[in-house]
Amino acid sequence: MKLPGHFIFIAAIVLAGCDNADDGFQKSANGLSYKIISDGRGDPLMPGQFLKIQVKQMYGDSVLSDTRKTMPQFQHYDSNAMSAQAWNIFSNARSGDSIIFKVKYDSAFARAHPELVRKNKELITSVKVLKILPDSQSVRMDYELEKESRKRN
Repeated sequence: MKLPGHFIFIAAIVLAGCDNADDGFQKSANGLSYKIISDGRGDPLMPGQFLKIQVKQMYGDSVLSDTRKTMPQFQHYDSNAMSAQAWNIFSNARSGDSIIFKVKYDSAFARAHPELVRKNKELITSVKVLKILPDSQSVRMDYELEKESRKRN
């Protein structure tokens, strides 16, 4: 089973600062704007469990990536597998929640891709927590079910 480096998007966001916290967005200790959309009903995430997530990234009105059209991603909720900032934000996540991250693109990636920088544009990353899985065996089983389901469709 392949667990891609899918959490790179969060690493990029977490490493970047952001100075735009509005519309119910909170700021992390390092200045990352994020909002958790929750009905408070899902199972809470506990250390050692796994997240089954869909991720959509947008820059302005352009979709950069969207896993709703591909396989969901799986992420181990472990302090060694993610930054402290991501760990703290995801500690409030429940099954069914969505987390939206906003980063000013010019502050995050200007040096790497200056040709893409446009004033006041933001990189928006939306993460939907589809399910919380207790262990790696559950992840493998869920992954196989997803794969079979996609073959049929």
